[in-house]
Amino acid sequence: MWWIQSISINHSLNNFNSVVNMISPLNEFFDLFPPELTTIYLNSLRHINNHDLFIEALSCLNEESKAASSIRHEIAEFFFKSGQWAESAENWLLLSNSEFESPYKLAYSYRMLGMIDESYHILKVNDQIGKFDVNYWLLRSELSQITENWDDVVLCWNSIIRLHPTTAPKNAVVRLQNAQLIRSINSLTLKEI
Repeated sequence: MWWIQSISINHSLNNFNSVVNMISPLNEFFDLFPPELTTIYLNSLRHINNHDLFIEALSCLNEESKAASSIRHEIAEFFFKSGQWAESAENWLLLSNSEFESPYKLAYSYRMLGMIDESYHILKVNDQIGKFDVNYWLLRSELSQITENWDDVVLCWNSIIRLHPTTAPKNAVVRLQNAQLIRSINSLTLKEI
C-alpha cells in the first residue's frame, strides 16, 4: 500500500521518471494493476516521451483494462501527441461520449487524416459556443473555409475575437474582415446568377 501511495505522491509532484522507475520492472504484471495506477504510469510515460515503454505497456493490457475511461484517455492522448492520427481517432471516438475535449481532438485527428467532412460534422454536432478553447474555433474556421461555408467562417472568427481575446491570433480581425468580404462577394455573385 505504501508503494502505491509513494507512486501517487511522485506523480502529483511531477516526478514522472521516479514513477516510471518504480513501475516499469513490473511490466509482466501490468494487467493486474488497478486502473488508477495504470493511468498514472501511462501518464508518466507520456510526459517523459518514452514511446517504447508506452507501447510495451499497451501490449500488456487486456481489452477490459483499455476500456477504462481514464486509461483510454491516456492512450488517446499518447497517439494524438505522437501524430498517429488513425489510432488517435479510433481512441477519441471511443471516448466521444465521456470526454469533453474529445470532439476537438477527434475532429483534429480526422482533419489530419484528410477526412474534412467528418471532421467538420463533429465540430458542428458538438457546437457549444463559449465552452471550447481557441483551438476548437481555429480548426472549425479552417474546415469552414475549406468547405466554403463563409457564414460559419465569420461566426468562428467572431467567436475567437469575442470569447478568446487574449489567445486569439494577432491577425484575427483581418481574418474576420476577409471572411466577411468573401461572404459578401459570394452573396452578390449568387444574386446576379
